[in-house]
Amino acid sequence: MKKTFTLITIAIIGLLNLNAQNLLLNGSFENHDYDSDLKVFNSIDNWTFSNLSFVQRNQATPQEGLSSIYLKNNKKASVAQTITLLPNSRYQLSGWVKFTAGATGNAWMTAKDNSGNTLVSLSIMPGEEDLTSWTQKVGEFNTESETTISITLSRWQTGGVNPTGEFHMDNVELTYLGEATSTDNALEEQTSVIVSQNEIRLNFTGDEVRSATIYNMVGVQQYNRIITKGSAQEVINISQLQSGVHILVLKGENSSYSTKFIK
Repeated sequence: MKKTFTLITIAIIGLLNLNAQNLLLNGSFENHDYDSDLKVFNSIDNWTFSNLSFVQRNQATPQEGLSSIYLKNNKKASVAQTITLLPNSRYQLSGWVKFTAGATGNAWMTAKDNSGNTLVSLSIMPGEEDLTSWTQKVGEFNTESETTISITLSRWQTGGVNPTGEFHMDNVELTYLGEATSTDNALEEQTSVIVSQNEIRLNFTGDEVRSATIYNMVGVQQYNRIITKGSAQEVINISQLQSGVHILVLKGENSSYSTKFIK
């Protein structure tokens, strides 16, 4: 009994650590190839840019660490990273930003899915608040079935007028908050989930569930099964899954339900 308790405790601690983990790579922009003579980036690890000539390094006053980056006053400048997330989950996007004194023109921090749908968009407007010192911007969003997400920080021409001054960014983070709150709990009400070491037993009181999918905590699909309409019970063999935290996603015709489990 004591050994079982220890294993469960370790798994729960791992889940808590996941919630605090930054899912973006090189969110502090510390890892890069910078040409000190030409004063331009050759590359910045894990990020893509509309044009690297619009991006500069700030070593004098980073929010944290040794350097941050800033977008110059150009009509179209952006930095982006694409990541695969878990379905039916809630995430927090945050980043530290500032403008040089007198800067004009807005900037944005956005998350979009692979179809171009905006999940969250944070407007960063120097004319509406004092952003001449480092300020953290925070927003939250839910994923649905599509999990390939692009995180973009951008500065664009507004009303045909180019922005002026510099837009600085540092310590951009994306963290997992937990399962998304469902507005339709029919699947949850009609399903009981019993997890043992080697199997998951699903009991249904309705015919809403159409499929069962298991993902690991980095969003990789581990298992998928079509549920026969009218089935009262399904048993999923999980003996081949690695030990740790996984997410079971049940989908109906117009709704979905997800729950975490520990193997």
